[in-house]
Amino acid sequence: MLPMLTTRACLVTALCLVQLRGDLLRTIQLCENNTWVPAVIGITSAPAGFIHRRHRFTLWDKRATKLSTSMPLLLYHEERGGPFEPPASVCPVDLFRSEPWLKDYVRELTSEAGILRKNMSRYLPIALTHASSTPFLVRKVAAIRHAVNHVPDGTVVVWLDVDVMVMSPLDSEFFGFVRQHDIMTIGRLPIVSTDPETGVVAIVASARTRRMMNRAVDLYKWGMVDTAARFGAHGDCGSLSLNDISVFKMLISPAKSPACREWHDSQLSVGWFAVGCPEYERGTRWYQYQKRYEANHPVYCKTESKHNQNVSSFNLFKYFAHMKGGNGVMTARLRGDSPSLSSA
Repeated sequence: MLPMLTTRACLVTALCLVQLRGDLLRTIQLCENNTWVPAVIGITSAPAGFIHRRHRFTLWDKRATKLSTSMPLLLYHEERGGPFEPPASVCPVDLFRSEPWLKDYVRELTSEAGILRKNMSRYLPIALTHASSTPFLVRKVAAIRHAVNHVPDGTVVVWLDVDVMVMSPLDSEFFGFVRQHDIMTIGRLPIVSTDPETGVVAIVASARTRRMMNRAVDLYKWGMVDTAARFGAHGDCGSLSLNDISVFKMLISPAKSPACREWHDSQLSVGWFAVGCPEYERGTRWYQYQKRYEANHPVYCKTESKHNQNVSSFNLFKYFAHMKGGNGVMTARLRGDSPSLSSA
């Protein structure tokens, strides 16, 4: 049973070492009254130009809780050896150095002569559109894969889109839910036919979740295109794409079609963060942000945890306010105001 964590939870050690191969050695533990609890790290990925130019409604918004009081954060940046000054209390990790395959993948995807690009053009053309933005969204999956593959078993890895504001330090209620599952994210209903919302994803590192993230990379490299070639881009699996929400749907959502079940791991325990019913959050610090959240589909309310143990008993906005709708890296790229978003 986990000890109670409070806002006084202390960071005992946060050691970030990146070796020549880009391997991450990380020793992070939180303590309360000298009692050890499972480690937790936050991760995100973004180009330096975005980080230094945009703070409003992001992880570095001054109205948000300081990251250093909530959990240590790894920032997978994309400067590829160039000068980079990370924000305070952030451990920088060179994404392209950490995941060496990524540079060749993006290059092939953006080259007219690339075989992968030709196959996408034929079988999955949406993957080459702005809506899918494959060369950019693959970086999110690459960062998560790297972190999960390089932390000890039991470490809780929390992916945060840059347009997330931290509301509160993590506590026993959060950990109590997270430790019951392998992966958790925001569920949009109906689960079977709708992509999840992956602005916040929590993964407990283990052999199962490492396999899951390796398969996520395989979907980007060949799996999604192969599925589209065999079953159609708009077949029984719904509309296939290489947006990360479609990739995670293939991996964690229960599937009716044999085509989708090839990638679904029935052994994974999947939890769903509640983000609905803002009326239950009146009077809280995060209510103003939660009431404007647009999920585009029905979502779980925390009251549903009474009947479904896979739904959180808390509203995710208690900890993380996802400010989707104009504040993230992809939106900045489409507006043309994030010039450092180079392809490789």
